[in-house]
Order: sequence, then C-alpha cells, then structure tokens
Amino acid sequence: MTQRQSQVKVLSIKKFAEICHTTPRTLRFYEQKGLITPYQIDPYTKYRSYNARQARDFLKIKLLQNFNIPLEQIQQIVKKSNLDNELQKRIKQVKEELVQKQKEYKFLQSMSSFMIEEDLNKLFSKEWFGPYELFCMQVDNADYNKMADYQNTIIKEAKRLRLSPSKLQLIFYNTTAYEPKGTNVEVTLICNKKDAELLHDKLQRNFYFKRYPKTQALTYQYTGPYEYFSLIYQKLFDYIFEKDIVLVDRVFDIHSLQPLKKQSKYETSATIAFPINQD
Repeated sequence: MTQRQSQVKVLSIKKFAEICHTTPRTLRFYEQKGLITPYQIDPYTKYRSYNARQARDFLKIKLLQNFNIPLEQIQQIVKKSNLDNELQKRIKQVKEELVQKQKEYKFLQSMSSFMIEEDLNKLFSKEWFGPYELFCMQVDNADYNKMADYQNTIIKEAKRLRLSPSKLQLIFYNTTAYEPKGTNVEVTLICNKKDAELLHDKLQRNFYFKRYPKTQALTYQYTGPYEYFSLIYQKLFDYIFEKDIVLVDRVFDIHSLQPLKKQSKYETSATIAFPINQD
C-alpha cells in the first residue's frame, strides 16, 4: 500500500453503503454502469473498498437521478467529470420550471375567478380607441385557433410594403356572435396616413387601407395562453347579449407586436373591446 493510500480513510462496501444510504447491491450496479469505481479491489478476494470522499460523488449521481436524468446520460456526465456543472444546469432548469408553475398557478386562479363571476361588469373597463389609419387583411371562414397565422401573414405583407406600423394590432370580428370557426375577420395594423396614400395602388388581393373612427368600448384585459382566448370571448359575448348591451360596431381585440418567443405563454395578453355608445 502506498503512503498516499495509507492516509486515505478506506471503508468496506457495507460501511460505505450505510454512509450513502444505499445498499452494496446498488453500489455494484453503479460500478457495472461505470458510475462509481471502488477505491480498491483486493486482487485475490475481490473485496471492494471505498474512499469516504467518494460518498460525495455517489450522492451527486443520486441527485442527478432525482432530476429524472437517465443513467446512460449520467454515465456520459461522469466520464466528462462534469457532475458539478450539470447540477448547476439542472438547478437553473428547476428554478425556471418553478417560475413557470407560479405563472400557471396565477393564471388558473384568475380563470377560476372569471368563470364563477356572474356580474362581469365588475371586470370591464371603459376605454377610448382611435382614430386610426389601418392596414387591413380580410379573412373569410376564419378559425380562431389560427389567428396567429393570420397575424404573421399581415406582418409579412407590411414588411414587403416597407410599412412602419405601430406596436399594436387590431383584429375585428365581422359577426355579432361567438363563432370560433367559419367566421369572417379583419386583421389590421395601425399605420400612418402617408403610407395609406402612397401604397393604395400597390396592394395585393384581400389587403387594403381604411380609417377607424374614435370609439368608446367596454374592455376586458386577458392574460394567458392563447388557446383559452375563445373561452373568454364566449362568456363575454353571452354576458353582453344577456344584459342587452347595444354594440355600435364590430367587436375587436388588441394585441402587442412584441416578440412572443421570449415570453411565457402565461404572459401573452390581449385587450378585448366591445364598442358601445359614447357617454
């Protein structure tokens, strides 16, 4: 035994298993998988001994397993001596998941309150919109679930025409009832009057310019996954008609053109607007 080995505290496999809160069988399995190698193996008896410091490596491996990382992947991490870096990476991942779960929890709370609320008037605000110069795209037989595709289409056309629209996008619904499929919508971007005058004769089919007058509306601010947007609309529509609220123009919603890829789906938002008579 070398001088260095004599200075190291060596433990039997049974003792080492107790320290690691595991079993000798598990240690032998980990050895077969190349995850942890005994500090010493007697050449005659094949008796295995471990350095007490190896307990730290064993527990790191168990910790990685706790992150549901397959053993095959942990093998590669061990071979590259990348245990500590991988742990920090996983901690960051779990932290991000926790933040996402908190956002999901907050969203579910707001949805629960919304769905059980009978007097939705408490949730409405009154706002003024316009006047706007709008660059428009007509979509017949639209599907609410494909609204993002329509939005991207008009944005691409605006870029082709070198328009400089504002950061807001308005979508008008050409029906007075909730129709998630087969409805007609008008997808628009707020632009300036000069663009409308210069490019009027250069537009492709289904694209046009129009002016939207100053309008007052009952509004509801929705924040959450777009997939539940139509559920919100349905209840709001039902409430409007139940209360005999007279709409003076088409319902529309307002979206921000900020890039959505960097946002959580629980952070995307839109304002739903029901045009009413002026006070």
